[in-house]
Amino acid sequence: MKRTTSLTLIFVFSLSLLASFAGITGFAADNSLKAIVAADLHFESARFFGNIENSISLPDSELYKFVRYNGQLIYESEAIIRRFFEKAADSDAECILIPGDLVNGGYKMCHLELAAIFKDFERSTGKEIFVSVGNHDCKSNTTMSEFENIYSDFGFSQSLSRDEDTLSYTADLGGDYRLISISSATYDDKSSVIGDSTMQWIKAQCETAKKDGKHLVAMTHYGVLQHAGFPMGHLVDAFTDARIENADNCANLFADWGIKYIFTGHVHINDISKKITSNNNEIYDVVTSALVGYPCTYRLVHFSDSGVEFKANYITDVDAAYLPAEFSDLQLEKIANDFQGYARGMVGASIQHMLHNFSVNPNSAVSFLTVDPESKIADIIRKLIPHLYEVSCLPIYKTQGFDSSFEELAESYGGVLPKSDFKTFFELAGFFVSTIMAGDENITAQSTEMRLFLECFKAALVFSFDGVEKDVDSFLQSYSLPFTYSQLKTFGSKLTFRKTTASKLVSVFFSPLIEKLTVDDNNPSDLNVTLPAYITAAEKRGVSFWFAEIIRIIRAFFTRFFAIMFS
Repeated sequence: MKRTTSLTLIFVFSLSLLASFAGITGFAADNSLKAIVAADLHFESARFFGNIENSISLPDSELYKFVRYNGQLIYESEAIIRRFFEKAADSDAECILIPGDLVNGGYKMCHLELAAIFKDFERSTGKEIFVSVGNHDCKSNTTMSEFENIYSDFGFSQSLSRDEDTLSYTADLGGDYRLISISSATYDDKSSVIGDSTMQWIKAQCETAKKDGKHLVAMTHYGVLQHAGFPMGHLVDAFTDARIENADNCANLFADWGIKYIFTGHVHINDISKKITSNNNEIYDVVTSALVGYPCTYRLVHFSDSGVEFKANYITDVDAAYLPAEFSDLQLEKIANDFQGYARGMVGASIQHMLHNFSVNPNSAVSFLTVDPESKIADIIRKLIPHLYEVSCLPIYKTQGFDSSFEELAESYGGVLPKSDFKTFFELAGFFVSTIMAGDENITAQSTEMRLFLECFKAALVFSFDGVEKDVDSFLQSYSLPFTYSQLKTFGSKLTFRKTTASKLVSVFFSPLIEKLTVDDNNPSDLNVTLPAYITAAEKRGVSFWFAEIIRIIRAFFTRFFAIMFS
């Protein structure tokens, strides 16, 4: 009898151990999370924009005559978004995170239609959508409370905690992961801020997540880290609203409080930046390009104990049924056969559209560049912009039917353009901007594209300086620059002055700055990369981890043992 009892106890003990280890294994398997991140949908309803024949913005281009600002595919937005949700439905992702700018312009009609698309997706797939608010969302005729009501099923109704002052909330995602959606937009489209009370709420949520054994994954519309090297990162901060006000302090606190990954949007580029605080805590700012702008990216993100894996995916085709009826056969053919090429070409077309508007209203260029309208540089900008646009419309190389070209302008002062397949300056400029938007950019100073761009820019300056030499001289002298119009006797001609001045400006200032944008020399990769886990496998297998597991197993055994003995 004693032997039978002993064998029974040993059997029970063995089963307990096996069950415990099975629990550990099961726990590890269920600890992961697969999510999709898509930013800046900028949806605009066809019912809202109506007949777009009344909205031709670039009449000389049949392919891009309906171009919008920032290279965004606004008229194509519904087709892109519906294709995105088809691909998301076929993925193994459990949820979708959207860090703001759901619609373009904040119109309620667009919000309501987009929310209906969201509901259809959730109903048919069982996958959850979580949204954050962007600077375009609560403007026009949509208030904060209306935004919350419209998207109540997409994060707000599932919330574990809400910030009293903003649309910030937390919600469990799955596995050991919890979302904190941080509202950083001020809804005036000019700045972003996280107030003191919201920061205290964020800190409290970080503490709660630790107690609950959850890893806090953040998303907000504006960035917390710079996405360009020195000095461009500081210039971007000075002249744009790319980041949250006091972003550096926010990043330090978030990292030290336990937020390791934060998903952002707003700047319409793909980039991942990393910061290590003085307390040796890491934070990664993962910004994703606009879904409706080249290269139409969405990210697949797999969180696990072994790491966080990022994979960039792209919209490469759309259903023409959701495109405007006014699109021409040429547009429909290009979209059907080369959607990515169409999207990339839209970037160059938008640059042309913007410069044309600046040439018509030079004061808008002064305002765009945030220059003091009473300054000398503002006067020069007003005089230069019409000339810059005129020369920018020339072909790059000698072309029959055109009186001039960048190549001929360069030859007039002894310059030579490297050979390439680019035909227009706007195509070349669009290549640079779209490459930066796509991420992992690497256009070096030695590349054909960079040398061509700088030579074209130099030629444009030489042409545009004609007749404003003294204005340029006055500006240069005000900054104590060494090459001035007062040296005209040395140069021997106005052309030599214009050439020398343009060359100096390009080599001393413009070239070093642009290469900081076109070469991503910061780790990690922007697109396909595996980054550290919140708690790595090595850390979990440390002595303290296994000691705690042994204690837990022993406790579980004796609990079951006494339950059997005294039941």
